[in-house]
Order: sequence, then C-alpha cells, then structure tokens
Amino acid sequence: LPVTNGKQLRLYYAAQVGRSPLAFAITCNTPKGVPDRYARYVENYLRETFRIKVPMRIFWRERPGKKERSLAGQRFKARAKHKRRK
Repeated sequence: LPVTNGKQLRLYYAAQVGRSPLAFAITCNTPKGVPDRYARYVENYLRETFRIKVPMRIFWRERPGKKERSLAGQRFKARAKHKRRK
C-alpha cells in the first residue's frame, strides 16, 4: 500500500453503498492522502474481480471515532509519562 505523509495507507473495510450508479465506500486511515494512481488501481481491481461494466464511484472515508481514539492515546501517553517520573 502507498505511503503518504510518512504513514502507510491502511484499508479497514469496504462496502457497497449504492446501486445506481454503483458506489463503494472504502474506510481507511487517511482518505485525503490516497494517491490517484492507487484509487485507479482499486477501481480497476474491483472491475476485473466482479466483472463490472457500468459506471462506478468510490468514496474514501475516514474510520469513525478518530477523535476519541486520539484523545485516549493522549491520556495514555500522559499516564505513561507520569509513571516514568516516579
């Protein structure tokens, strides 16, 4: 998978979200960092695998709950830092 801003792109899951036109939502860690060439690769892979010959749209979405996970990570770092001082 491609690397953007020093982080490797992670794909968590994909779901079909529409039928006319056919639409897929792919959940990943950095949706704005998906390179165009990789988006085309995914689209072509889906077309080849499922023999799709109609127009298709792909939505790159961020995983829900990112803010809560980052806050939990900050609390964990603060706790670990506090423990090291003792």
